[in-house]
Amino acid sequence: MGCVGLLALSAPSVAATPNVAGPEPTALTPTFIVIDADTGAVIAAQDEHRAVPPASTVKLMAALVGLELLPLETTLQISPLVEAQPASKINMHVGEPWPLNDALHALLMASANDAAYAIAENAAGSLGGFADAMTRSGARMGLEDATFNDPAGLDAEGEGFRGGSLLSAFDLAIIARNALAVPEIAAASARLEDYPFTGPDGAQRTIPNHNDPWLSGYPGATGLKVGFTERANRTFVASATRNGRTCIAVVLGISDTLGWATRLADQCFALSVSDQGGLEVLPPVRVSTVDQRQAAVAGFPRSLGAGAVGVAVAGAEVTSDVPAAPSTSSPAAIEPDPTDSSTSTGSPETVPASSRSAAGSATGLVSARNAAVATMGVLATAFVLRRRQVSHQRRRRLAHQRMLADARRLGVLAVLPPDREPTEPEHVGAGDRPLRARSRAHSH
Repeated sequence: MGCVGLLALSAPSVAATPNVAGPEPTALTPTFIVIDADTGAVIAAQDEHRAVPPASTVKLMAALVGLELLPLETTLQISPLVEAQPASKINMHVGEPWPLNDALHALLMASANDAAYAIAENAAGSLGGFADAMTRSGARMGLEDATFNDPAGLDAEGEGFRGGSLLSAFDLAIIARNALAVPEIAAASARLEDYPFTGPDGAQRTIPNHNDPWLSGYPGATGLKVGFTERANRTFVASATRNGRTCIAVVLGISDTLGWATRLADQCFALSVSDQGGLEVLPPVRVSTVDQRQAAVAGFPRSLGAGAVGVAVAGAEVTSDVPAAPSTSSPAAIEPDPTDSSTSTGSPETVPASSRSAAGSATGLVSARNAAVATMGVLATAFVLRRRQVSHQRRRRLAHQRMLADARRLGVLAVLPPDREPTEPEHVGAGDRPLRARSRAHSH
C-alpha cells in the first residue's frame, strides 16, 4: 500500500517519515504502520506488507493462539526442548508444573523463550502443530503476509524452529488489535510494576516488564511488545490510549523503535475519527479464547450450552473455524509433527495428555449429545405446533358441521361466507321462506 495520505485538507499531512516534533529517528528506513485500534483505520504506513523476521513480537500471536486452545487455569508440563531454549527465559525445568497465567506473564513481560515453547507444546502437542494452529488463526484474523514457524521469534542459525517466522507490519497491527481484545494479554503487557509469583520450586520470583521505557515514558502507553534479534534488528508493537481512543504503532527493523513509535502514535491521536474517511480499514477483531467461549455460553441451558463454541462474544466477530485443542482421548493428537525438525535433536516435543485434559474438555465443536438434544427440541416444538394447527382446524370443521346440522333441523339456510369463522347460525326471516325453499331445492 505504501504510505497512506489523509484526504481531509484540515487534517495533518502524512509522509513516509512521521512529522510530529521530537528527536529525529535514525537514518535507517523502517517498515511501519500506525492504526486507530477502535475503528481499524490505517493512519499511516510504509512498506507495511513486507514480511520480515519479527523477533519477539511474534509472541503476541503465541499468546493469542495459546489462549484460544488452553483455558487460563491450565497447568503446563515442561519438556527437555522447553528447558533447552536460550535466553531470554524464565528457567523452566523438565517435569515442573507451570501455571499458564505465570507463563503468560513471563512471555509478554520478560519475553521468555522457554515460556513460548511451553505454551506451544502444551496447546498443540508440538511446535509444528502450533505453527499450523497459528497459521489457521492468522487466516481467520485476516493476516496477509505471515509465515508462522517459531513461536518465540528465534531466527538465528541453529536456533528457531524451521528458521523462524516472518510477519509484516500490517499483520502485526492486526495481531495487536486482537490481542488488546483479550483482557489477560492486555493486562499483562500493560503491567508496569513487577509481576510476583511463586515458582514451581516454591521460591518467590518476580518478572520485570521489558516494555518499561515505553510504558513509563509515553503518556497513555498500554503495551504491547518489544523484540530484538541480530537478523531482525529491533522490533516494536506499541499501544496507547488517550481520551477513550486507542492507537497501535508497529515499527520493524530499526534501532530507534521508541522514537518512531512515539511520532506515529502522536500522529494517530492528532487525527480525529471524523477525518478518517477513505482510509484503509483492517479486518474486524476475530479472536476467540477458550475462556471467552465458556463465558459466552455460561448462561445457556445446559443441553444447549455445555460444550458449545464459536459463539459471538462482545466486540469480536467469531467464526466456526476456531482451532480446537488436541483431544486427549486420541493418542494421535499428541504425537509430534512428522515435519517437525526439532524432534531430530532427541528433545521430545510430545506433551503428556494429562497436561491438556482441561483444554480438551473445554474446546471443540458441539458434542453429539448436545446436538441430539437440540435436534429433539426442534422436532418436539414442530410437533406441538402441528398438533395445535390440526386441533384448530378440527374445531373449525366440527363447528361448521354443527351449524349445518342446526340449519337443517330448523329448516333454515345459514348465511355465512366461506372464509368467516362460524359462531351461531344466522337465519333468514319468515318473509324469505319462498327464497329459502328455492335455495334449498336448488342446493339439491
